[in-house]
Amino acid sequence: MIRYLFTRIKNKYKLYLCLVFGIMSMVMVFSLIMMFKNGSLNKLIQNGFISSYKSSEGFPAVIYSYEDHKKVDLLEIRKDKVITDEVTKSIEKREKEYIDAFNLPVISIARKVYFLNAKIAYDYGNKTDIIDLGYLEDGQGTDIKEHYTVEEGADLYEDISSFTKDGAKIDEDAYPVLVCRSTADSLNLVIGEQLSFPDLFLADDPENENAPKLKIYVSGIIDEKKSDYFWDHHLSDMGLFFIMDKKDFEKAASDYTREIKSDSYIRLDYRYIDSTNLKSILDASDLITESGKKKNVQENISPVLKQAQTESISVRQMLYVIILPLVVLIYAFIGMIAFRIVDSESGELRTLRDRGLGKGRLIGTHILLSLILAFMAIPFGVILSYFFGRLVAGVDDFCGFSFGRNAVDINDYVFTPSMIAAGCIAALSAVIVNVIPVILFFGKNRNKRRVKMTPSYEKYFLDIILLSISVYLLINYNRQLSSLSINILKGEGIDPVIFIDSTLFLFACGLLMLRLIFYLIRFIFRIGKESFPAVIFAGIIEIMRTRSTSGVISVFLVVTVAMSVFNANMARTINLNRQARTQYDVGADIRINEHWELMLKGPDSAHLKWKYSEPDFGVYEDLLLSGYFEKITKVGMDERARVEMSKEQKADNVKLMAINTKEFGQIASLKGGLNKEHWYNYLSALAKKTNGVIISSNMAEKLQISVGDKVIVYRYPPEVMRDKDPYAQSILEVVAICDAFPGYNRYAYEEDNEGNIKRKEKYLAVMNFAESVGDFGIMPYEVWGKSDKDVSEIREALKEGYAGTKRYASSVISMEEELKNERSTAIIQITNGLFTADFLVALLLCVIGYMIYWITSIRDRGLLFGVCRAMGITGREIDAMLIIEQVFLSFMSIMAGVFAGSLTSKLFMKVFSTVYLPMKHNIDVFSVSYVKDISSLLFVLSLVIILCMIWIRRIVGRLNISQAIKLGED
Repeated sequence: MIRYLFTRIKNKYKLYLCLVFGIMSMVMVFSLIMMFKNGSLNKLIQNGFISSYKSSEGFPAVIYSYEDHKKVDLLEIRKDKVITDEVTKSIEKREKEYIDAFNLPVISIARKVYFLNAKIAYDYGNKTDIIDLGYLEDGQGTDIKEHYTVEEGADLYEDISSFTKDGAKIDEDAYPVLVCRSTADSLNLVIGEQLSFPDLFLADDPENENAPKLKIYVSGIIDEKKSDYFWDHHLSDMGLFFIMDKKDFEKAASDYTREIKSDSYIRLDYRYIDSTNLKSILDASDLITESGKKKNVQENISPVLKQAQTESISVRQMLYVIILPLVVLIYAFIGMIAFRIVDSESGELRTLRDRGLGKGRLIGTHILLSLILAFMAIPFGVILSYFFGRLVAGVDDFCGFSFGRNAVDINDYVFTPSMIAAGCIAALSAVIVNVIPVILFFGKNRNKRRVKMTPSYEKYFLDIILLSISVYLLINYNRQLSSLSINILKGEGIDPVIFIDSTLFLFACGLLMLRLIFYLIRFIFRIGKESFPAVIFAGIIEIMRTRSTSGVISVFLVVTVAMSVFNANMARTINLNRQARTQYDVGADIRINEHWELMLKGPDSAHLKWKYSEPDFGVYEDLLLSGYFEKITKVGMDERARVEMSKEQKADNVKLMAINTKEFGQIASLKGGLNKEHWYNYLSALAKKTNGVIISSNMAEKLQISVGDKVIVYRYPPEVMRDKDPYAQSILEVVAICDAFPGYNRYAYEEDNEGNIKRKEKYLAVMNFAESVGDFGIMPYEVWGKSDKDVSEIREALKEGYAGTKRYASSVISMEEELKNERSTAIIQITNGLFTADFLVALLLCVIGYMIYWITSIRDRGLLFGVCRAMGITGREIDAMLIIEQVFLSFMSIMAGVFAGSLTSKLFMKVFSTVYLPMKHNIDVFSVSYVKDISSLLFVLSLVIILCMIWIRRIVGRLNISQAIKLGED
């Protein structure tokens, strides 16, 4: 049996190789789905943690727990044990439970043990305050001194005599403490200042109010080290916290026993969380919190993971519907090859049937043969899916393979066991498709053989029905664009029917085009059948006679070309629109937002005065001289300004920009066509008017402002001051009204109390930088730069420039990096990757299917060519017949595919843009169609047709034409 099967394969090895390729393609696509499914989830998880880190400025994978140690328990412990040791044991016990549950590498463990809300009294006056007193500890054993720097004064138990004023006395029984700058400023503390705790009484003599009180003195003012994972929050976020040595706290806790609180912050390495351990992490979260019943433990990991899971639903839906047309195409390819194999072996199958072999045994033999082929295809398909998947995952555009420095990150797309399982399922489904032609062959009544002239879809008008359904759905979606975008922004997912509808329209339009092509052929035949030469007559007759079988390859061509054109147009449109929006939002090559120190002075919080300390701009000038920048400029930014025409006509939360017009124009970039005139004209108008201002068109419309009107611009104190009144104003004259400006997005989206997403408009005012400084004083500004350097180089150069100071950049935004991150998002990687995969695989299948069809068709028509030669038709005339067939069946099908793909792109552009670009923007969605894409596709297919014609001509030339002529004469 096995020898017989291998003999069958050997005799028709070309067809069976094509069949193996089809099965391998199906295995590859199914495995690719699992790879992209897991990879996109990994990408969403990691991007979620990064976004959480940026938005909260706190580490995104922290388990926070606390415990209240009751006074009565501590009084019992102090009799024969060390209080701090017992507290540490209790902390370690719960930390071990949480670390074991999550099973992730630990980055750092920070502990805070303290007296909560202890009352302190100053040595002067009757002033008191409420503070926390305790110690910090590194749970991994590192000395706590490694995590902070002393800004002023000295460390614990170091000499501070040089810092104390007039040799201020410090009692010998006073303990040294450290505080952060915000605590020192809030309480007006100085180095060497001594404080006491009037409400703490000795544990051994609690009734004695005259007993010695716990005393402390300020030894130093500290700041946390930057980029140190020990700190989940800044020291200033800990409130009024006084830090003691652990041994001193033990003595204080033992002598002045009161309730102690212990906090633990475990920072886990979120880079080890992926699709494989996602469920176990969420289970661990539910376990340690008991679904929120335990109030003494919190973690910020599960919200990120649940959000990633929610977003992955939309991504998976998109993944399935984008790949669906390719899956259908591969099944059609396998079916076409299987039918060809059965047709070529029909005589042998009938002979075996006549010799007594039952249908069941013959079908079983074919199933076994299919399983052997599937078994051969599985390993190759799975391996190919890994390499091909990583290749297409790395594209940054349609067929835009990226390598080197600007390569898209594909580290999340790795091999998983589920790829093997998916490959096996794909192979089994391919076996089922491969067996269908054999079952149909034996089920056919041999006495009722007739040529089927009209394809089923045309006979029952399926193309028109499907097209009508698709158009109906498209009209409905176009009516719901606003609600669709809001639903996507709310995270409710993407309606997969949108993608299915586009595929349906693509297929239906392609089939309709084939119907019209046949009507054209029939029309040409009717008007010219009386006058056509024999060659043309025979060629058209052959097309009409074999329409049912030749229609298969025509459908292949139409669908492949239409899919390719549609995928290329959609990918280009989505990518270029997102790219244009990112470039617009960033506005320049590099934007540096440095942290500015806010200085507060005053006798108390009610009478504080504030002032920003401007960092030395020389650092940036040095970078300019060193070649890191071509040009730099200062750009003032304030999102909280107010613009008034009158008390009734005002706009709040206006984005106020202060610029040097010449420098800004040389550095910033803006897409053309967004304003009524070139934006340089606006800069020129502002440069000519010192007290001029450029405003946005929506603000001009709201406040009924025209060019030449005067407006009042107000600015407010820093938010930390909580002052609702403006501190200064500037009267400016409107010199220009713009629709778009670098870095200004007109639209913003907010979530109301009921969870509804609402769009609101933002306003813009742009004034001269010098005028801003004169009217409002020096305020924080960004540094915008023009540079062709990699952002990592600039960040390193900034660190070197800041070295030896407390300066640091809150953010360094690079247009190149933002574009790269945009291309690396899960939804864009899947879109670009799958559109590219669809195109490449479909094109390859089409080429192979096309070649196989015509080669086998020519071999099957040997007798027909003999009849033609017997009738006196020459070899060149046979070539002409074949060319006529290629023109009507191939060339016109390709043109129909181009038309169907272009039409689908045009009609579905708005709906697809709602899915990928749900937010309204200054830049309206624009459609993109690259002639180069279509030209490349047509070039490849034309080359295939030419090669196929050459091959066909060789086959015709090698036919035993003498025998064919004799058969034709007979």
